[in-house]
Amino acid sequence: MLVSDYSWPEHGDRVAERARLTWDVAVVQLPVGARITGSVIARQPFGVFFAVDEVPGALGLAEVTALPGGGELPLLSARVTGEVLGHRHENRQIYARVTRVD
Repeated sequence: MLVSDYSWPEHGDRVAERARLTWDVAVVQLPVGARITGSVIARQPFGVFFAVDEVPGALGLAEVTALPGGGELPLLSARVTGEVLGHRHENRQIYARVTRVD
């Protein structure tokens, strides 16, 4: 994969602010083991970030090791489905395993 294949939204500061504002709700509504869906908004060498459908404004993270298909990164805007593995409080991220990419 080329470095140019990686991305972060132009409005990344707003993404972080929305994640901060929705964090308390996200942790309660998305406990470990909960089903989670969303759309990929950023690709990095270590995994993908996605907008979480269940809590608008929440930010999901699936690392390469938590992706199906040998860790190939889903494309931007791809729909993902999976389950919550944990909560990364320091970054306000819902840590997830992706089980399906559409």
